[in-house]
Formats: sequence, C-alpha cells, structure tokens
Amino acid sequence: MTISSIQKLKPPFQAGIIDIGAHSVRLEIFQIDKEGNEETLERLSQNLNLGYDVFRRGEISSKNMNLLCDILKEFAQKLDEYGVSYYRAVATSAVREAFNRDILINRVKVSTGLNVEILEPSEETRILFTLMRQQVRKAIPDFDNINALAFAIGSGSMLIMFSENGKLMFGESAALGTVRFFDEFGRYELNPDKIIDLIDSYDLKARFPESCIKGEKPLALIGMGASVRALIGIKQKISEMEVIQFEPSELHCIMDEICDLTPEELVTKFHIPDVLALSIKPCGHILSYFLRNMNCSQLIFPGISTRSALINDMSRTGKDPFEEDLIFIAENIGQKYNYEADHAKCVTAISLKIFDKLQKIYGLSNRARMLLQVAGLLHDVGRFVDTRKHHKHSHYLISNAQIPGLTDREQNLVAVIVRYHRKALPRTSHLEYTSLPPEDKVKVSKLAAILRVADALDRAHQDKFKNVSVEVSSNRLLLKIPVYEDLSIESVYLKKKGDLFRDVFGLKIRLEEELHKL
Repeated sequence: MTISSIQKLKPPFQAGIIDIGAHSVRLEIFQIDKEGNEETLERLSQNLNLGYDVFRRGEISSKNMNLLCDILKEFAQKLDEYGVSYYRAVATSAVREAFNRDILINRVKVSTGLNVEILEPSEETRILFTLMRQQVRKAIPDFDNINALAFAIGSGSMLIMFSENGKLMFGESAALGTVRFFDEFGRYELNPDKIIDLIDSYDLKARFPESCIKGEKPLALIGMGASVRALIGIKQKISEMEVIQFEPSELHCIMDEICDLTPEELVTKFHIPDVLALSIKPCGHILSYFLRNMNCSQLIFPGISTRSALINDMSRTGKDPFEEDLIFIAENIGQKYNYEADHAKCVTAISLKIFDKLQKIYGLSNRARMLLQVAGLLHDVGRFVDTRKHHKHSHYLISNAQIPGLTDREQNLVAVIVRYHRKALPRTSHLEYTSLPPEDKVKVSKLAAILRVADALDRAHQDKFKNVSVEVSSNRLLLKIPVYEDLSIESVYLKKKGDLFRDVFGLKIRLEEELHKL
C-alpha cells in the first residue's frame, strides 16, 4: 500500500521514504511512536547519475533504467524485511523532466512492485515550506513579522519561495540546479560569470514583489538543500532539523576560502562527497547573487531535506497548515493580473455559503471546498488579457501558473471550473472537459454550477449579497437577501447562469427578499 492510498497514518507506525534524485537514490525506513517522536531504523543510498542523461539528452537511458530497477529491488526487499506497508516513493527533477518518465515508472512497477510518483514542484514547495516555517519559528520567534526569500537548491532544479509575515506568497521552480551546470557545460568550462549569466537569463528578480527589489523592508535569505548544508558546513555543521543563522560576511569568507579550490581539492580538504564538491561553488554563487541584488539582512539555514519534509507531511495530524498559504498565493496571483479583489472575494464568499449547505447532501469533500475557493478568487483573472472570452483566458493563465498547494490534477480542475463560470456549459466538443476522468467531470460540473450562481449574484460588482443566507428546502435552493435595492439585474443573470446548477443538483433557485432586521 502506498502512503497516498490512505487518508492518514496514526501513530505508532513504521513507514519508508524512497527519494529518486538527479544523482542518487535514497531509502529511509523510520517509525513514529505514540508521542509523535521519529526514529530512523535504516538508511541506504546509491549513486546513480540520472541527471546526466536528462539534462543533456532529455531522456533516461535504458542502462540507467535497469540500474535504477536493480537498486529499487533491493530497497523493496528491505521494506519487506521490516514489514513496512506504508511508503512513499518519489522522483524529483531528473525523472520529472524526462520525456520517457512514464516508461520508467511502468518498468519500476513491473520489476519491483513499487509505485513511484513524480514529486511536482508545487508539492515539493508545499512540504518544504511547511517544515521550514515550523522549524524556523522555533528558532526565530519573530519569523512571522519578517519577509523572506527561501531557496531549496538541488542538483537538478531550484525552488524559489517568497513569504510575507510567515505566509507564502508565491513559489516557483527554475532549472538552476547546481550539478546541472556541470552536466550542461562541462566541469572545466563553467565559471562564476557563466553561473551569473544563467541566473540572469531566468530574470528571477522580475518575479518578486517590488518591495524585494526596492528594499522597502529587509529580507531574510533562507537556504535549504544538501549543497547548502555542505557549503555552510565548511564553517559550521548543520545537524538535522537544526536552524543556524549567518551574517552575510560569513558567507563571503567561505566563498573566499573555496574560490581557488578544485572539486578534488574540496573533497580532500573538507571531506565532502564528490557530487556535493561539484555543487557547493554554484550554490555559493547563487546565494551571493541574491545577497547582492536584494535587500537581505540575514541568512538562515534550516537543516531540512525533501526526505524530512515528506516524513513530516506523512506523520502530521490535524488540518493542513498550508491551506491558509494557498489562499494567500491565489490572492497574490489575482493581484498580479490586476483582478477586482472585492468582486472575487464576494463571489468566493457566496460560493462557499452555497457549498456548505450542499456538502453533506451531495457528498462534496473538504478538498473540493478548497478548490472552489481558489476558483472563486481567480475566476476573472483572464480579464487581464481581454474582457471578451475572459473565462477562456482565465483557464489558460491558471493552467500555466505555478500554484503550490495544488497538485497538477487539482490545478487543472480549478482551471476547468473557472472555464465554465460563464457562457457555454461543459460539452463533449471541449477537450479540456472530455479529457477528464469521469469523477473529475462530475466535480467540475458541481463546482462550476455553484460558481456560476455566485457570479450571477454579484453581477453588478456591488457586494449586495454579502449577507445572503442559504437554505435548501424540498427541491429548491433558497437565497434569502435583505432588501436594500432593486435586484432585477441579478434575477435576470441568475436565470441565465443557473441552468447548470439546476441540471447538476436538481434544484430550482429562488431569490427571497426579506426585510432587514435591525
């Protein structure tokens, strides 16, 4: 059984994490006791350079597929020895970018019985940021009052996160992995200037809020990843889950110390593994670049990894703390496209009121509520492109955004829900709808139906219905609204846009005016 196939693990339990990276494959078997304490039972690691294949040729060679299957057979046997039923096997940048990744995943399944999932950047951002914030808050109680740029620097890619007052505002992935530089350009052709040129080519600064560039508020620069830990470890070792702080000058001293050393000399002098010896200079140049170009006043280094973030996510109980961040991210995307915030929030609030009345009756999940909330906030972002056909433009913008907290499947669902918030209903001629599995078609129809009703009620963009009350009575959805002014426009649009709602839920929609009670 994979970890993704169950709702939640309750302590005590044993589980396994398999991490298929760009240059190594790792297994960790651990247990969580009744108090939630974690104990590692066994760790295994094998070097395998999948990144060399993908970053240069775009595919994983048959030879490396066979080697990976051999390694994973050993890991599967180890899971069996411990009697571990719950595991999560994830593949990051190298497999994620390979055009033959589906063939690889199938071959692994056939030869080892293991289910490997692609850890998409949005999911990796969610779990890393959640654990990072949790640990940094313990070490720096003032973390929720500062703004921060956080980087998870890997060998194949880099995750970039910006948070305000402890809340994630956006997260993106860039193909700026440390060892990727060597795989693309060669060990002896890469130099600091070329690394800076590569960073500049991504125009990362343009993606940050203006406050970062203008220096309105000092930033904390947070670095994560094995290469970061190896670089900082030259001066001070970071133990697992520890958080240390540096002055910018301390990083400069480390860079001065290693600037003239070859990777071989770094291995000898600092006892650093070969792959990390290749990584630490590019990693240092990336951190130095942002120190120079942003108003960064402090450096923070949490000793966390993708593996520890996966374990934390697996063992967490209660509500997902990232759900609040997801709403902030959606609002930030709306601001990026100059959305009308009051209208978006009004439509969202009405949508959720209707949803809450229908949830138990029609078997709607809490996660579906979250998807509707994001769709409500973003339904009109397509107006940034063109008011005409803006529902289609919204679909495109959402489909191509990076939204941490949503899986690729969920992000596609939000985009399709928004696609149908106005105009045509879902049709078999619409590829974005017909390509969905049956259960997702039903979910889209239900949530789009609710969104259409809510959007019709705020047609005038005057927030008339913020105090609407919702009731389900017999075969009707009753919307009771205090009488403030004429509702004829809303009634017309409700009749036009309520068609999908009536078809999906079998309920007629009725507006009921009632005297405002003082």
